Amino acid sequence: MEIVKAREISESEIDQIHVLVRQLSSRANLIGTAEINTLLSDGKLVLFTAIVDGKIIGMLSLVFYQIPTGLRARIEDVVVLDEYRGLGIARSMSEKAISTFKEAGARTLDLTSSPSRSAANNLYQSIGFVQRETNVYRFKDH
Repeated sequence: MEIVKAREISESEIDQIHVLVRQLSSRANLIGTAEINTLLSDGKLVLFTAIVDGKIIGMLSLVFYQIPTGLRARIEDVVVLDEYRGLGIARSMSEKAISTFKEAGARTLDLTSSPSRSAANNLYQSIGFVQRETNVYRFKDH
């Protein structure tokens, strides 16, 4: 298994990305190869992929954004194919993301995880994330 920073996603790889996105959300909009490569080229998104035998079996999005108080980062869309869970793949991708966050000099690194995802929450706490006392709101227009 290898964890790599995706530089460019090929047409054959986009289908593998779509399988992972569908595992995260059946309602998510699937973006095309050109769209994801545009996101990768601007430097605000670092997409880590876990590769086994040439197949993408996991991904993690590290998103950087600049605001007046400094450079910040978020981890989003952490997912591993069901048959590969429990093998430390999410941990390896998270550790790569933390290293990249530190190298970038961002002030904070945040993520959210549903309380029902106990394995994920245990993982994040074991690698140094601390639960914050805050409310998370989402605008619901429809």
